[in-house]
Formats: sequence, C-alpha cells, structure tokens
Amino acid sequence: MKSANHSRHDENGFSLLLVLIALAVISLIVASVIETARQRSAEVSAEVDQLELRAAFDGATATVTRELSETGASEPSLLLHPETITLGNVAVTVTARSEATKIDLNRANPALLRAFLFAASQRPKFADRITDEILDWRDADSDPRPHGAETANYLFAGRTYGPTNGNFASVSEIGLLLDGGDDLVTCLGPDVTVFSGRSDVEPSNASPRVRAAVAAAGGAASSAQTVISAPIVGGNYVQPGEIFEITLSTDGALKQRSRQIVVRVTGNPTNPVWLLSNATPAPIQSDSDAACARLRKQHPD
Repeated sequence: MKSANHSRHDENGFSLLLVLIALAVISLIVASVIETARQRSAEVSAEVDQLELRAAFDGATATVTRELSETGASEPSLLLHPETITLGNVAVTVTARSEATKIDLNRANPALLRAFLFAASQRPKFADRITDEILDWRDADSDPRPHGAETANYLFAGRTYGPTNGNFASVSEIGLLLDGGDDLVTCLGPDVTVFSGRSDVEPSNASPRVRAAVAAAGGAASSAQTVISAPIVGGNYVQPGEIFEITLSTDGALKQRSRQIVVRVTGNPTNPVWLLSNATPAPIQSDSDAACARLRKQHPD
C-alpha cells in the first residue's frame, strides 16, 4: 500500500513538472511574440518617420525650387539667409547658393586651384601636385606637368587607369587622382563644382576658403561677375540656366537628417528645375575641416 501511494506521488510530481515545463514554454512563446510585436512596432514607427521626413524634404524642395524659378525682379531671400519650412511635424532648414560661388574643377586656372588648396590649409608641394594632377586629368595631351601625372605615372604606381583627358564628371572623381583619395574629396568637395562652367568665381556669397583663394589668385577671378549679377531679363532675378546647390536639414524628433541637391533653373513653368545631383546625407563642414587637417599631416612637405 505504501508503495502504491509512493507511485501516485511520483506520478503527481511528474505531472506537475510537465505542467511547469508547459507553462515555461508558453511563457517563452508569449515573450517572443511580444518582443516580435515590439520590434515590428518600432520598425513601423521608423518607417513612418522616414516617410514623413521624405515627404517633408520633397515638399520643402518643391517650395524652394518654385521660389528660385519664380523670383521676380528682386533677389530671392533664400539666397540671402536660411529659411525654415514646416511641413506636418517636420521643420526643414533650407539654404541655397549659386554654383558660381564655387571653383569649377574643369575651368579654374592653375593660380586659382593652387590658391584654393592653400586656403584649405595644404602645404605648397602637395598643393602643386594636386593642381597639376587636376590639370593633367582634364587636358587632352599625355604629357605630364612638372608636378602632375599622366597614364604612365598611374600605371607605374599600380593603378589600372589613367586620366580621362576630359572634364571631371563629378566632384568625387578627384578621389581618383594619383594623390587623391576620400580625404581629398571630403576636404575640397563643399567648395568645388563641375556644374558652373566658369573659369571665374563670384566671391560675394562664397565660402571663406573660396573668398581667400579668389583674393590670393587675383586677376579675373577676383573681379568676376556672375550671371545673377547681370541685368534683370524677363522680369526675373534668377535666369534660366543658372545652377544652385540647395541643402535641407532637420534636427527635431527625427534626429538630424539632411539632403543636398543641385538644380538647374529651366525657365519652363511646367518643369521649373532639372535635378543634377542628389547627396544624402549632405556634406558637413566639420568633416571637411577634419579631412583637410588629415591631408596636411599625411603630406607635411
């Protein structure tokens, strides 16, 4: 009899153990479902934030491009100071500047290129090399300048390419120079362009680096007048064909996000601008300064 009681006790204990195991498994399943739901909820919230941010940037872009293309006879306020455009729950800060305030990699003369590299805190020998490498990249011949490089120099250095002997297609292409790289692109990128098509620069709204370079280079660069300084034609301050860099940013609840585009004003009311470039996130000046400092350490001569 005692043995039978003991057996029933063991059975009850085993049943209780099974119940506890089942409850533990169910708890794990419930916890997993809750965690999955929480993660999915966070993902959905992030997706909604992204959609809201994208919509705000698209709306702000449409607003400022319309402002540029329908200027009237006065200078758009956007070219004078930043504007804040609030769409939904997102406040977007917008700045704009003409590409004519930058140095065109395909048109700038040697003196202006070299002066700009000095303004970017680069030492003379490195500035000479980059200047001549830019000129050798864009010219049509295969004869290297004193501090430059043509295809034979690139191949000797182990590269599988050489200069295009034509225009730079984008600013990032300067990273392919023999002494190029990501730091060179980041250092010079905010102040150079491939879009203006000008050998001169409008210094009035340019960055401090560009103004310093223009002043140091002297000559035509320092007395340049841009298209937007020309007489008003057709009642609009901004004329068809002018090109602008537009930077949009927000640092609210969505954290800091940014976009930078380059647009050409067309003069066509149904298609007021053409998009030439789109960078997300937008370049940051502090990153440029840090990259310039690294280049100076890497090339101390």
